[in-house]
Amino acid sequence: MNASDRPDPMVEDAIHKLLASAKLFRIRGQFDAAEEKCKEALALAPQNTEALEMMGDIAYDRGSLEEALHLYKTAVEIRSTPSLETKYAKVALEIGEQARQREMAETLLNQPEQAVQRKRSQAVAFILSTLVPGMGQLYNGDMVKGLIIMAIMGLCAVWLLSSPYFADWFRSILSLAVTGTIPRDVTASAMGMGWLPATIFTCGWLYSVIDALRGSVPRRPKTGFEV
Repeated sequence: MNASDRPDPMVEDAIHKLLASAKLFRIRGQFDAAEEKCKEALALAPQNTEALEMMGDIAYDRGSLEEALHLYKTAVEIRSTPSLETKYAKVALEIGEQARQREMAETLLNQPEQAVQRKRSQAVAFILSTLVPGMGQLYNGDMVKGLIIMAIMGLCAVWLLSSPYFADWFRSILSLAVTGTIPRDVTASAMGMGWLPATIFTCGWLYSVIDALRGSVPRRPKTGFEV
């Protein structure tokens, strides 16, 4: 290194004193005075990263995130340090989060029906649909679908219970479950008339449970920041 390339000790001492004063002013909350001292230091050494970093700190303390990001970036481009990189990344993330929150707020204002959508429990939807087909849909807010399912299932139940063959059909189901055979006195007509509404009811019950589970997953509005 040539003698002409070496930093002037007097300039270095002046910069050190200016930054020390700036740090003290910043601790006291006197941001204008602190910023002025940093500017004086930069006038002596325009690429002094310590002064740039402190000005970034002052801007961050004031809530000027964009200005802080610019100052940290300038300092990193001159001489990167772990401290500068951490501060730069932190401010960049905060700005990104603010933008995401602002975008979500605008989306909810433009689509107010999504603002009242609540997070629903899959377990509750499953239990309700298991006990009463259609109740899970009502819980999820699908009123029309839930009422339709309940109406269809109710008709099937009335159809099955009001059938003159219901007793024979039910007795045959119990016999099949216990002994694996159908009583001899149960006619084919009784079996046929019972299986039709029972099959419709079973299919409707399965559909109600599966649909309730799918419908309980909250649908978040798209903000453009999805990964």
